[in-house]
Amino acid sequence: MPDIIKEAEYIRNMVSNEMYDISPHANQRMNERNMSFEELEDIILNHQYKRAKDEGNNERYEFYTNTKDKIIVALGTEMILPVIVTVIKGGC
Repeated sequence: MPDIIKEAEYIRNMVSNEMYDISPHANQRMNERNMSFEELEDIILNHQYKRAKDEGNNERYEFYTNTKDKIIVALGTEMILPVIVTVIKGGC
C-alpha cells in the first residue's frame, strides 16, 4: 500500500518545481472557473489533502481549501509526473 504522506509530498515537490501535467479537462475547467496557475499551485502546496477514489475506482489525491476549492491529482504507479485531473472552485 502506498504511503500517502510520501506521495503527497512527492506531488508537492513536483508542483513546486513546475513539473506536472494538466489534463485537457482540467485546463478547460480552469478557464471556465477563472482559476490561475498560481491559485492551483497554492492549493496543492499550502492546503489540506486526502486520498480518494474516482468512479472507476482509481486512486486520486484531493488538495482542498476551506472555501471548497479543490484540485484533483492523479499519480499512478507508472507515472513520473503528477497529472491535474480537474479543478473545482467554490464547490462548482
